[in-house]
Amino acid sequence: MPDRLIDLFIKLAKENNGYISKNKRETHFKMLTDKEIERMEAVVQKIMDKKE
Repeated sequence: MPDRLIDLFIKLAKENNGYISKNKRETHFKMLTDKEIERMEAVVQKIMDKKE
């Protein structure tokens, strides 16, 4: 995945409490499976938890 999409994923997940909305999944991350998105969301959530 290109760096710009990784950056976008992190930004969108952080804006939505660690999750990517269904609309954003379909718009920006259609190439990823649900399992891949769930794993990436878990990483973002873990990082967010450490910062609190």
